[in-house]
Amino acid sequence: MLNYNHNHAKKHVERLPGMIWDAPFAEQADRTLHEFSVSQDGWDVIIPMYANRVHQMFTPSSFSYWQRIKVALHFLNPFH
Repeated sequence: MLNYNHNHAKKHVERLPGMIWDAPFAEQADRTLHEFSVSQDGWDVIIPMYANRVHQMFTPSSFSYWQRIKVALHFLNPFH
C-alpha cells in the first residue's frame, strides 16, 4: 500500500484559522486515493483543496448576512 507523505497538506490545513489536522481522515483518504492510483502530487493538491472548501463552508464571513439567515431558517424549519 502506498503511504502518502502528509507534511505538505498538514502544514496547509494548520495555516487555515480554526482548522485542525484530522489524521484518521488522512489515513482513510490514503486508502481511497491509492485505489484510484493518485500520485503524491495529486494528494498534495486534492487534500488542501478539500480543506479550503471545508474551511470556507464553516466560516460565516464567507456568506452574506442574507445567506446566513437562509441557512439558519433552513435548520430551524421543523418541516425540512
